[in-house]
Amino acid sequence: MKKFMSFVITIVVLVCTFWLSVGSSAAAGTITYTGARYVWGKGIAFVFEASGYKNKDLKNASLTIGSKSFDLHCRLNKEKDKIVCVAGGGLTQYAGKTGILSVAGHAFYVTIPSKPALPLGNGSLSCPEGTEPGADVQFTLEGEGTWTNFIGGSTLSEVRQNAENTEVVKAGGSIDSIGDLYCRDLSQ
Repeated sequence: MKKFMSFVITIVVLVCTFWLSVGSSAAAGTITYTGARYVWGKGIAFVFEASGYKNKDLKNASLTIGSKSFDLHCRLNKEKDKIVCVAGGGLTQYAGKTGILSVAGHAFYVTIPSKPALPLGNGSLSCPEGTEPGADVQFTLEGEGTWTNFIGGSTLSEVRQNAENTEVVKAGGSIDSIGDLYCRDLSQ
C-alpha cells in the first residue's frame, strides 16, 4: 500500500508540475519573427514583434547553425512591442545559411544576413530603420580626461562637423580621433 501511495503522489506531483509549466508558457504571449540585419558596431540583429514577455523570458536564447550553437543576447522593448536578439558579427561567415533560433520557448528558422560594405573615406552610410548612422569620437578636455561618445552623421565629415559643435569642443576640448562609420541601434 505504501508503494502504491508513493506512486500516486509521484504521478500527482508530475501532473501538477507539467500543468503549471504549460500554463505559464501559454500565458507568455505572442512572438513573430520579422527579420534579421547586420548592424555596424553590434553584430547581427534578429528582430521579433512580441507581447506578453519579460526580459527574464529571453534568457538562454540561442542560434544553431549546422552542429554549432551560439548564445544570443536579447532585450525587450515594451514600448515598441519588439524583441531584439544580437549575435556576434563573426557569424556573417555563415551568410545565406539557415539557422534555428530559439527564444522564449519558440524556435524560428532564420537566414543569416551578410555584412554590408562599409563606405570608404567620406562615403555616405545609410542605416536600416531603428538605427542611426555615426561614429565613435574620442574627446579630451584638460582636467576632465579622455572619453568616447557616439556622434551622429552619415559621412565622416558630417560626424566631424557635429563633433566640432559639441559643448566639449566649445569649452576648449579637443577631438582626438574619429572611428569608422556604423549604424547604432536606437533601442539601446
